[in-house]
Amino acid sequence: MRKKLSIVLLLVGVMLLAGCSDLASVQITHDARSTLELGETVNLTASGLTSLDTPARLTEAEWTVSNESVATVVGNGTEAVLTVVGPGEVVVTATAQGVSGSVAFTVISNLPDPVVFTESFEAGEVGAYPAGWIVVEQAVHDGTGHSGARISSDRASDGSQSLKLTSVPDGEGAAEFVFDQPLLYNRLTVDLWKDPNATENVNLELHTEEGRIGGLFITSSGQMGYRRPDGANKPYYEDGNVRFPNGQWNRVEFEWNDEAKIYKVFVTIDGSRLQLTPSSGTPFEEAYAEGQVVKFKASVTKRDMEKVAYIDNIEVVDLAIVDMLSQ
Repeated sequence: MRKKLSIVLLLVGVMLLAGCSDLASVQITHDARSTLELGETVNLTASGLTSLDTPARLTEAEWTVSNESVATVVGNGTEAVLTVVGPGEVVVTATAQGVSGSVAFTVISNLPDPVVFTESFEAGEVGAYPAGWIVVEQAVHDGTGHSGARISSDRASDGSQSLKLTSVPDGEGAAEFVFDQPLLYNRLTVDLWKDPNATENVNLELHTEEGRIGGLFITSSGQMGYRRPDGANKPYYEDGNVRFPNGQWNRVEFEWNDEAKIYKVFVTIDGSRLQLTPSSGTPFEEAYAEGQVVKFKASVTKRDMEKVAYIDNIEVVDLAIVDMLSQ
């Protein structure tokens, strides 16, 4: 009886192994995006799966493309190289033992650049107001040397110049840049340096035409608070041991989505990137939430003596293009 049972189990095992070797589907992996540019090449690999989603032995595959005016393919067993030759849509197919798998690509003449704005203040004249920027309370600052917002060669995070923000008792040190179109789904990064010898509160903000929808408030001692829907900047970042350091360059990053009306704030300090807002973001400030981001503002609060901060290396990217290029 035991011998018969062993024979039955052996036969079942053989049948299972035979079933596991049957090719049920072909999958194609590759080393590129789904959106390609003219002239690119893509390395493709075909692999087989059984009906149980376990690996099936695959040694050969026939490679074809749906449109040779868009791309050509040269196969070598289970591997192939796709070469882009024209714009359009193309489907690459690998066939083995009557089973096929496919992957689709879109080819465009030139990949779009996700960077929509940059400013490093390198082209400006030292001591002058930055071209294209609005200097807040400029009339107050016109006669005060480097007060307000003037290009400086004192220090820079990128290149040799930056924008020096200096407040005076009668006016904040502030500059605004108005973009040529609304920014709906974007990331803005800016480097900030706070003077350890004349520290003061700094605001970095996103604005609609009517007012602020969000921002980061940094105290003179480095406490950090993002703007809540009611405009409040407290409570500050919950880890009391983490402060925004004075006397060194650190990066601030905003991401926002106009459709969802939320934004996120990050800071990078000594190479460590921290998210200050909740992981899903925080809603736009309610007072101006219906507007769209058109302006970036950086400011140093006015006090009874001059206070200084520097900004540099500003970049805005289109996150819709970033998402497309990452697929």
